[in-house]
Amino acid sequence: TRYGASLRKQIKKMEVSQHAKYFCEFCGKYAVKRKAVGIWGCKDCGKVKAGGAYTLM
Repeated sequence: TRYGASLRKQIKKMEVSQHAKYFCEFCGKYAVKRKAVGIWGCKDCGKVKAGGAYTLM
């Protein structure tokens, strides 16, 4: 294995958070996913929001 256990844990935490679905404050559903770095879009209502690179803030 490469890079050490603590770095792999940090990367795992970021990858889980960036692939998770988040709550949309416009339509009220958990449908917001990451489109690109810092760009988050709701699959249900189509709204696009700027946020954090790995988590929606």
